[in-house]
Amino acid sequence: TADWNETNHLIDGGGKGLICSNQELIAEALQQASGLLPSQYYAANPTAFNTTYGNNYHFFRYFAYLAPSCERQLLGTRDNCGCFEASTLIRMADGTDRPVSSIRQGDLVWNPRLQKVSRVARVIAGPEKFPLLRVITNYGAVEVTGEHPFLTSTGLRKAHQLLKDETIINGSRHEIVLEIVSKMPETSAELPTVWNLSLEGSDLQDDEHYILANGIMTGDLHLQEQLGSRLQGRNILATDGRDEKK
Repeated sequence: TADWNETNHLIDGGGKGLICSNQELIAEALQQASGLLPSQYYAANPTAFNTTYGNNYHFFRYFAYLAPSCERQLLGTRDNCGCFEASTLIRMADGTDRPVSSIRQGDLVWNPRLQKVSRVARVIAGPEKFPLLRVITNYGAVEVTGEHPFLTSTGLRKAHQLLKDETIINGSRHEIVLEIVSKMPETSAELPTVWNLSLEGSDLQDDEHYILANGIMTGDLHLQEQLGSRLQGRNILATDGRDEKK
């Protein structure tokens, strides 16, 4: 199904083509759970259908059909990773800004940490059911999900961990967090689609994984995944330490 909202973001960003939503994997999950076609499953048991549909909503995908070739490109599915609001402007290699929803694998963006050009390795998109956080600094603001990483004077932190008056590092500039506002979605509206990028670079070099979003430096998808792994590792070590004292 054509997603005209996301297609407009693509066109506004200078791209040509169409973005379509795809629920093939959700349909497969519904059929596996019931042994029926999705339409038959819904007719037989709407409550069970809705529960199964909700449990498999993470399989919701987007495909970009790029003009003029009509090449179909999968925009990766997302789980609980940190992401940007769709209209967030990303600094490109040529100094222009484009909506994150218009960027594709292979595009060149600006890395403010290393002050150099980086290539996009992967793009993901998907619905977000939790409120977005608007992180406001003395230089600007950016809307992200709670898991999105920022580099602070005390190290990497997720957006929901940021505190007022904390210092965010932005290249050679330091910015102060003035406020963090939770943006509740309208109850009548569809879940917003959020986007993220993963840059090419070494798994061991954090500095290769930063982008400039609405003028604020943030980590990419790879860095968010690494941050989650590191925090999980610390929790395991802390648990082991407590166990040894018993």
